[in-house]
Amino acid sequence: MGPSKNTSDKSASNKLQKLFIIIIAVVILVAGIAALYWNFATKTIQVGDKTYRVKMSEKEGTLEVEFSNLSDYSGLAASVNNQTMTPTTTGVTYEQLPPGDFSLSVTKPGYTKLTIQFSIVSTETTLVNANLQPSENTAITSWGQLNVTGDPILYDTPSQFLHNKPITISLVSVQYFYNKTWAIVTFNDGSENGYEVVQFNFSSNKWQGIAGTSQFFSPNDVNKMPTKVQSYLVGNNHTYSE
Repeated sequence: MGPSKNTSDKSASNKLQKLFIIIIAVVILVAGIAALYWNFATKTIQVGDKTYRVKMSEKEGTLEVEFSNLSDYSGLAASVNNQTMTPTTTGVTYEQLPPGDFSLSVTKPGYTKLTIQFSIVSTETTLVNANLQPSENTAITSWGQLNVTGDPILYDTPSQFLHNKPITISLVSVQYFYNKTWAIVTFNDGSENGYEVVQFNFSSNKWQGIAGTSQFFSPNDVNKMPTKVQSYLVGNNHTYSE
C-alpha cells in the first residue's frame, strides 16, 4: 500500500522550507560578501600628478580656499597637485577631492608663490586660508614714495603756505591693509593732519594715490574701495555726508 496523501504533502512542504532556507542563506551570504567587498575593495583616482587609492565606500571631501588678504583676484592662479583650479571672487572650491594628502599652489603677479600642504577627510570640508605675501618691500617710510595727484595741502591751511613758500610734509602714520598692498597714510602739511588712500602698483613698484589728500572722503569714493579700507574710514569718521 503506497504512502498516504498527507504524508506526501508534508514531505513536499519540508522540501520547500529547506529550499527557502537555502535561498535566504545564499542571499545573506552574497550580501555579506558584497558588504566586505564594499568596505575593503579600493579604487584609484588621479588628481593632477598624484594617484590615490581609496576604499569604494569612501566619499569625496571638499576643499575650500579663502583669500582673506587680497583686495582683488586679477591674475590669481591656483592648482592642486599641479591640476588647475578656477578662482572665484569669494575663494576657490574644489568639490571632488578623494581622502588623502595634497599640495595647493597659489600665484598672483606681485606676490610670492604660496604652497600649502593639506589633507582631505571623506565627506568633510577642509578650509585653507591662502595668505599671499607681496614679493616687494612695500613699507611706506616717506611721502616721496607716494604717486599722488596735486599738492598735499589741506583746505584750511594758513595762506602763507600757499604762496611759493616751503611746505614740509611729514609722515605721521600708516595704516596697512591686505598685506601692505593698500594703506591710509596720515600726513601733516605744516599745519594739520590729512589723509591719503593709496594702493601699491606692482607694475611700477610704486604706491598710487587713490583718494585724498583730505581730512574727509566722499561716500562715493569710499564705496569704490576694498571692504577693509571702507570699514576703517567709516569707523574713524573720515567720511562726510553728500
